[in-house]
Amino acid sequence: MREKSGSRDGRRPRVSDDDLADALREILLDDDHEAPVATAREISERVPIGLRATQARLATLIEDGETAIRAYDTGHSLVYWLDDVDDLDNGTDDENGDTEKNTHRSEKRVFRLGQT
Repeated sequence: MREKSGSRDGRRPRVSDDDLADALREILLDDDHEAPVATAREISERVPIGLRATQARLATLIEDGETAIRAYDTGHSLVYWLDDVDDLDNGTDDENGDTEKNTHRSEKRVFRLGQT
């Protein structure tokens, strides 16, 4: 878990859109994580901002529609996943610019629960 306190110069920690997507991707690829979705609490444990800030950032990202992160309201809480299953493959470009998929990743799949 990353430290949640501010930086040494007193400024608030910065978390990019990619940092949030990467945190979600890490959770979904974790062999110990059995669900195809994650909660904001789980994501907030992997970034240097608190739960409320994480929830606000995720809501803004989803509302703007410029991310592969999606959410579903279970009636109890929101759960998050990556819209495009290929995002979980963490593909890398080879020397020809073609995407190679990592074959050692977990066999988990993300199921589409709904759209917000």
